[in-house]
Formats: sequence, structure tokens, C-alpha cells
Amino acid sequence: MVQRNQARWGGVTRDMAAALTPMRRMAKAQDIANAIRFLASDEASFITGQLLVVDGGFSAGSQIGASWKPVEGEESLQWLQ
Repeated sequence: MVQRNQARWGGVTRDMAAALTPMRRMAKAQDIANAIRFLASDEASFITGQLLVVDGGFSAGSQIGASWKPVEGEESLQWLQ
């Protein structure tokens, strides 16, 4: 499965995709569940017709070409340099 996905996405791995998000990780099932629980709660009772993007900041913009440096120990970012 991993090899098939790497071929489909040009060799991009989960670590590479995670490195492009401000959170520096992929979403966990609990992250999505928390958003659903919030939207189903009384705290969200006045929210209508909105999109809640749960993507760790990925849609806010790509980090490629940005002037940031990898956090020490993030070997998965070597491919960006």
C-alpha cells in the first residue's frame, strides 16, 4: 500500500506531507472526533452553514519556499532543502 501511494503521489510520504503543515504532524482520529463533538455540542448551537477545516493549518498556505528553518531533529525535512 505504501509503495502504491508513493508512486501515485510522486514519492511523497506521510512525513513529507506532515512537514508542510504548521503543526508538523498528520491529523489523528481524535482531532477529527473533537471537531465533530464540538459541532454537535451546545457550545456550537449558534453556528450554522460553516466549514470547520481540521487540517493542522495546511490550507493556510504551503511552507515550500518560505523562509523558515526546520526544527532541530526534523530529519524528514531534508528533502525540502
